Amino acid sequence: MEGQDKNSNTIAIFVSLIVIAIVGAAVGFGYVHIANSKQKAPYEKILKTDGTDVKIETSYNDKYGIVRLNLIIDEVVEDWQIQSIDDDKTYINMICETKDKTVKKEYYFADVSLIKGEKIKATLVMEDSSLKDYIMLKDLLNGEIKLDISDYLTLDTDKRANLQQEFYDKQIEEKEKEKEAEKAKTQQKAPTRTAPASSSFLDNLFNF
Repeated sequence: MEGQDKNSNTIAIFVSLIVIAIVGAAVGFGYVHIANSKQKAPYEKILKTDGTDVKIETSYNDKYGIVRLNLIIDEVVEDWQIQSIDDDKTYINMICETKDKTVKKEYYFADVSLIKGEKIKATLVMEDSSLKDYIMLKDLLNGEIKLDISDYLTLDTDKRANLQQEFYDKQIEEKEKEKEAEKAKTQQKAPTRTAPASSSFLDNLFNF
């Protein structure tokens, strides 16, 4: 009987150890899975630059190794800005640095479309990206961010108002120059009139 009891106890302990190992492995796997999912999760933040909101969105597709970075600047594009740039496309360069100043990186958005009456939107797709690259991007976005864009799209309200006034003043000046040039052209084309002969000259001619 004692031998049977010992065997039963040994089996019970062995089963308990197996159960504990399974539970531990499940908890460990769950923790790793949650942590991994958290690292892959989309990221979003609002950056305030000179009083203007800039929405930053990023996501990671681990199946294809693609990182997507979106910018939405809460500023409506006006016609004078497009005319000043002389193009309906521009650029945005986003300069990021981690809080501990150990990593600095630039993200360049080329051919950003400017549509009158709409907000400025830019998208950057980075292929062949690893989860490590995505984690670094999120760390950079949690640090210091600066935006380098065309002067005419400045997010500084006062500076933009001054540039707008300069644009309209320049247009008025150019129109005045065009009017002056047209006036000078008209004067050059006007026919010259010959003065009529004086009566004294005619009298002398007949007397002769």
